[in-house]
Order: sequence, then C-alpha cells, then structure tokens
Amino acid sequence: MHSVLTSYWNGSLASFHRFPVWLPGNRMALGDVGVLAPDGWSKSTDLVRLEVATEADAPGAPSDYDHSDGASLSFVTGASAGAVEAPWLPSGHVGLRLDFTRAGAFVLKAKGVRVTRIGNLAEVESDVLDLYRRGLWRREWVLVTEVAVGGPVIVVVARESGARAVVDLGAEAVAGGLDLGRVRGSLGVGSRHGLAAQFATRERSAVLWRGMYVSDGLIGGAKLKHRGDEDTAGRWGRRPPGDAGAPELYLTEPQDLREILAAPEPEPEADAGSEPEL
Repeated sequence: MHSVLTSYWNGSLASFHRFPVWLPGNRMALGDVGVLAPDGWSKSTDLVRLEVATEADAPGAPSDYDHSDGASLSFVTGASAGAVEAPWLPSGHVGLRLDFTRAGAFVLKAKGVRVTRIGNLAEVESDVLDLYRRGLWRREWVLVTEVAVGGPVIVVVARESGARAVVDLGAEAVAGGLDLGRVRGSLGVGSRHGLAAQFATRERSAVLWRGMYVSDGLIGGAKLKHRGDEDTAGRWGRRPPGDAGAPELYLTEPQDLREILAAPEPEPEADAGSEPEL
C-alpha cells in the first residue's frame, strides 16, 4: 500500500502541485493539524484549539478538475454493459468504466473546486514556532495551509495493474460526455476489482491540500534544517548564504512523501568541543 500511495501522491503532485487527500473522502479543513500515515490522515488538533489566530483568504474562482493517470475511461449503459457490470448498473443508467494499467494509477474528477489559503501565514508561522519552542507543537504534526474543495467528486485509485471499476452516473447522464453537474443520485462505485481506494459523492469534499511542518536540527540545540535541501550547511542547521535574517526555526512545504510519512530519524551526537564535518 505504501508504494501505491507514493505513486498516487507523486502523480497528484506533478499534475496539480498539491497533495491528495488520503484516504479520499477524509475530512480536511484549513488550519487542521495532524499526522499523515500510509493508512490515512489523522487530525490531532487545529489552530483554533491551539489559540492561534487564523485569517482565510477569499476562495479562488471555481474550476473543474478532470485528470486521469494510467487509466482509460469509457461509457457503458445497462443495455451495453458486459456480464460483470450488467447485474450492478441499473437499467437506463449511464456508467463510467475505469480500467487501470498499473498500481497507483488514479482518476480524479471534481466539479466547481475552490481553493482557500491561510491569509496571515507569517503570523501563524510565528505563533507555531513559539508553540514548538514551548513544547506544545509535536515534530510529526503537519499544518494544513491550503485546501481545495469541490463537488461532486470522483476519486478512484488502483492497487494493481488490471484494476477496474464502474461509476454509476445516474439516468440523466449522457453517454460520451461526462458532466458532473448533471449527476443525480448517489454516484455509487461498483464492479470493483483491484482498487486501493474509491470515493464518489455529490457533496462538496476536500480533494487536494498543501501543508507545512516544523523542521528542527538537534545538534548543538535547535537549528535550521530543511528536509530535502541539498545544501550541506542547511543539513547541519546553518543559515544558507544571504539568509542571515532567517528565524531559528521555520515552516517548509515537504516535496517528498517520505518527509511526512517517515518518523524523524535520531540525530547523531556530536563530540564535545568538535564541529561537524561539512
């Protein structure tokens, strides 16, 4: 499942420059604070409970998300469906058949998606770092700083090559053209085989997000450490050139799934009176 999630994560990040909600359909809101693990997002608290004042920017203009990666899409009806789909797809309904070519392949479709971001991020950042210094912010916590919400939503992720599914679009849908705005009914997913996750709803739901976490170097005390940064000085917690005014700690958006899923590794202990080799 970890490799499936990694593939889905990287595909979503490459396509949308945002992270997918995992598991699909999981509730996620601006200012949520929690832990992301292979089995899903687990909310621990939020900025309101931590008494951090948050201002949300006005939502962006609505747009439709329509993306498939490693999947082919076709339309079937109760009359044209094969032996597998026919018992499940109601007569007169149109179905969207999904066939996947590899593990981690996915289909994401969402109507009227609007993106909302934390507007006072600098102030929030300062307050979070203060909480961290006082031991009130855990290292594994991730802060949701941006969330994309839309609906209806269809998200299907393959666990293996050859996975398939059929989404019931209802009786008012038109075969050959997918308009989620015309969908009536429950948007059920049936005839499933080899899926890692599936989610379909007419309600508005979070589909993509961005987040930040605190990175801290422990050698000689709290120092800057940017996970994924190739700069040697940065790895040792030293400010990179031209960044002398940076705060002691800072928030950064992780670019690699491993930076969130992996537990923080213990730092090696430096010998007394010695400097780390660069």
